[in-house]
Amino acid sequence: MKDLKCTRYIRLYSMENIPDKYREEYEELEKPDLQTGNAYYMKEDITGLWNVPSIERAGKY
Repeated sequence: MKDLKCTRYIRLYSMENIPDKYREEYEELEKPDLQTGNAYYMKEDITGLWNVPSIERAGKY
């Protein structure tokens, strides 16, 4: 991928609901050597916070 132009909305998808036409670009964005890859992993990690059953456990998350 040469640049990040036109990837704004692709980056908003999660892996479960990415359309097939964007899958290759999406996988390119999640490479850990890119800053976008690091941001992707942080985004995916924080989504688990929504499933924490209590505020106390959320504080430990």
